[in-house]
Amino acid sequence: MFRAKELLLPRGIFENPMLRLHLRCFRLYGYVASNYQRRPWLSQSRCILFTASIWVSCVLMLARVFQGYERLNDGATTCATALQYFTVSIATINAIVRRERVVSMLREVHEDMQKLMKEADDQELDLVFSTQKYTRTITLILWVSSIGAGLMALSDCIYRTLFMPQTVFNLPAVRRGDERPLLLFRLFPFGELYDNFVVGFLGPWYALGLGVTTIPLWHTFIMCLMKYVHLKLMILNKRVPEMDIMRHNPFLDLDRLTPAQLNRWRIRLFTKFVTDHLKIRKFVKELELLICVPVMIDFIIFSILICFLFFALGVGHDELSFAYYSTPWYEFERSAQRMILFMMIHSQRPLQIRALMIPVNLGTFLDIVRAAYSYSNLLRQIY
Repeated sequence: MFRAKELLLPRGIFENPMLRLHLRCFRLYGYVASNYQRRPWLSQSRCILFTASIWVSCVLMLARVFQGYERLNDGATTCATALQYFTVSIATINAIVRRERVVSMLREVHEDMQKLMKEADDQELDLVFSTQKYTRTITLILWVSSIGAGLMALSDCIYRTLFMPQTVFNLPAVRRGDERPLLLFRLFPFGELYDNFVVGFLGPWYALGLGVTTIPLWHTFIMCLMKYVHLKLMILNKRVPEMDIMRHNPFLDLDRLTPAQLNRWRIRLFTKFVTDHLKIRKFVKELELLICVPVMIDFIIFSILICFLFFALGVGHDELSFAYYSTPWYEFERSAQRMILFMMIHSQRPLQIRALMIPVNLGTFLDIVRAAYSYSNLLRQIY
């Protein structure tokens, strides 16, 4: 059990443009709390309630799957929904177990973004604003589509309950096949309890609403962290070719520096680049530890989005070596040239995240697509 004070975050983090939507939703669900809340322990209680609700819904859906279906289409719908709830159940419990890591990563992102906004030039600010716009756009697209699908299911339930009650409360006719049950009824193994308003209606509606909001919330949050890494790589790729030692010390007079002094300042700048690169690697490692357990199943469902993001990270990292090479290294002292060579070798080590023992990359995505196509052909032949 975590103490409430371990969840507290500064007020400014909740205004961060890249994380604002997600952190406010996390605060609503109780996964994090702000230091100006009077009763932060209420957030912890909500977190336990929502997490338990997701797991109960997941167990009920899996129980319905194991009961079997007469029609393949009904079974496919339930299996897909149960799988999504299963992945978000693993993700939420993993986030709770690793909550200290999550809070630490959020603080690091916020502090780094604040520092970046103060020292960035116009081109770097354009990169920051375009990244924020991208994360907001993808987040809204996934949220609107997910919530829209949930509202369609709820609208169908409400319409049939009000205007076609014989299709809802007539369980014998549903079992004979004369009437089709509601979508929510096909997801849960309630059996004779269909006629119970609380168990048959309010419970499934609550589970559906929790799922359509929590599932896209988790995936878009991970997407924001990945885009943050991509942003840091793009800024580092921009700063390396410039070799602007004035950024390291704005009070320097370049005309009065001797070649030896200029070489020392360049080496200091190289040291700053290496430090920033190591921070990126450390953050990627923390991200891997956070998502290594649930990402395997998540990758199957949202493979396309995740693969494109990892592709963007790989491209940005590969360009770092060329960025070092594009510096005017031939004008530097021999010691600075040797340092550039070692930095190019170090930068060629790829950024990679693994889901347990499986690398999450474009090749894995293609293997999943091939396997899905094979299974689809097999099901067509059987059906």
